[in-house]
Amino acid sequence: MWCVLLFLSFGGQWVHATANDFLQLLQRASYSHPQVAMAQSQREGADGERQAARWQRYPMPSFQSVTPQDRSRSEPVNRFSLEQPIFAGGRIDAGIDEAEAKYTASEGNLDQVAVDLGVRLSTVWYEWHRQRERKMVLMDSVQAHQRLRDQISRRVKEGVSAQADLTLAVARLSQAEGDLQQAKSAERNLYAQLVQLAGAQIHYLSTFPVPSADQRVREAPSVDWREKAIARAPGLAKLDAEADAAAAEIRVKRGQLSPVVSVRYDYDASGFRKGSGVFLQVSAQPGAGLSGLSGVKASEAYYQAAKDARRSAELELRQMLDTDFSDYDSALGRIQSYEQLQISSREVAASYARQFVAGRKSWLDVLNAVRESVAADLSIIDAKTQRSQAWWRLRLRAFGLGEISKEPQ
Repeated sequence: MWCVLLFLSFGGQWVHATANDFLQLLQRASYSHPQVAMAQSQREGADGERQAARWQRYPMPSFQSVTPQDRSRSEPVNRFSLEQPIFAGGRIDAGIDEAEAKYTASEGNLDQVAVDLGVRLSTVWYEWHRQRERKMVLMDSVQAHQRLRDQISRRVKEGVSAQADLTLAVARLSQAEGDLQQAKSAERNLYAQLVQLAGAQIHYLSTFPVPSADQRVREAPSVDWREKAIARAPGLAKLDAEADAAAAEIRVKRGQLSPVVSVRYDYDASGFRKGSGVFLQVSAQPGAGLSGLSGVKASEAYYQAAKDARRSAELELRQMLDTDFSDYDSALGRIQSYEQLQISSREVAASYARQFVAGRKSWLDVLNAVRESVAADLSIIDAKTQRSQAWWRLRLRAFGLGEISKEPQ
C-alpha cells in the first residue's frame, strides 16, 4: 500500500517508483478481479466438501417416526439409530483423499487465474503504451507531412515543381492521417480493455511510468526461469491434483463393491419393542447388474485422461516459454538494429530535404526518406514493447505475483 501513498503524496505523480510497485499494482488488480473472486468461492466450496468427507469417519445418527396402520394403535413408533462404520472397503479414506485433491486443485486454479490475469494485464498495459507512443510519432509524422505539403504547394504555385509532386504529398499526408486515426482507435480500445482488467487500480496503472516498470527488463531472463516456471506452474499443480482426485475416485468405486461393516445402536422410544440394542451390521449395495464394475472402468479412463491432460499442458507451457524467450531475444536484437537505423534515417531525411532544394534529389526521395524515418521510430517502439511484454510474461510465470526483491538468486 505504501506505493499508492507515495503516489498520492506527490499530487498524483509517481516518485521513485520501482518494478516492485508495478508488480504490486498487477497483484492488487488481479486479486480484485471477478474471475479471482469466483476461483476463491470455488476453493471455499472445495474446502466445505473436504470437511464433509472427513466427517464420514464419525457415527451417523438417524431418527424415524412411523404411524401404525393398525387403527387399534394410534401411538407412533419412534426410533433413534446411531451407526458407526468399521470397514467400508476403503471408500471413506478414498473419499477424503479425493476431497483433499480437489481442494488442492482449487488452490492451484486460484493461483493460475491470478497469474493469467497478471500476464494479460501487463501485456495489455504495455500494448496500450505502445499505441500511445505510436500515436505521438504519427502526430509528428502528420505535422511533418503538412509542412512538406505546404512547401511543395508553394513551389507548385511558383512553377518550380510539378503538380504531381503536390498530389503525391497530399496522398502521403492522407496516409499519415489514416495511420494516426488507426492508432488513436487502437489506444481507445486497449484502454477499455485495461479498465476491465484493472478495475479500481486503473488510475494508478494508467499513470505509472513505463521506465519504472522497465527497470529490470534490460536484464535478460535467466535460462533457469524455464524450469522454475514449470516447477511452480499452478496450472500443472491443478492438473496433478485433478489426476490424484481421479485416482481416489477409482478407489471409491472399488470400495463400493465391498460390503460395509458397521456397529449400530437402536433405541425405540415407544411401541411394544421399546428399549435399545447394539448390532453388528453388514450391508452391500454393489449396484444394478455389473454397473459397479463399469463405474470402475469409467473412473480409470477419467484418470488416464487427467494424466494425458497434464502432459499436454506441460508441453503447451514449454512451448509458450520457448516463444517468450525467443520473443525477448529477437526484440533485443532488433532494438539494437533499429536504434542505429533511427539515427541514420533521420540524418538521411534531413540530408534529402536539403539536397532537394539544391536540385540533387527528387521529391519522391524526400517523401520516402521521411516515411522510412517514421517507420524506424515505430519499429523501435514495437521492439521495446515486445521485449517488455516477453520479460514480464516470463517473470510472472517463473515467480508468480510475489515481490521481485524476494526472488531467489
